[in-house]
Amino acid sequence: MINAAMLVAVAFGLAAARVQLDEALLWIAPPSTSSCELAADNPDLARVSPEALRALLQDNSVALVDARSTDKFDAAHIPSAINLPADTAAETLQVQSLPIDKERLVVTYCDGGSCAVSEYLGTMLRDEAGCREVHVLEGGFLAWSEADFPVEATTR
Repeated sequence: MINAAMLVAVAFGLAAARVQLDEALLWIAPPSTSSCELAADNPDLARVSPEALRALLQDNSVALVDARSTDKFDAAHIPSAINLPADTAAETLQVQSLPIDKERLVVTYCDGGSCAVSEYLGTMLRDEAGCREVHVLEGGFLAWSEADFPVEATTR
């Protein structure tokens, strides 16, 4: 026989499970592409400066992944970058493999600042796609372009 105390316990258990589920969904959901937060809050991935990235690109020792939308990538991106928009990356990686060597250093970037979008994608590439070493471009595409380093556009 179910009594009132058991019903209250079940209700509290379900409520607690719902809160935990909501928190988990918030953690795995990609951040808004307009939401760039300070990297100091999430120092999980190493940073690379635009100058260091330029040297790595000249040595051909890095795979570069642009986390921005396809429209922004097409308008201007760092040469040799591939586009993997963070907001659709999980679905994309389920149906296709990355066109990069997972043993190489991978650097992700987004618009600018210490962007949560590139951190989200970098963490996914490391933890879900199996990339061995992933860094984030410090200052993102904005810092790269402000340093007057090369950019290119894509025509589709």
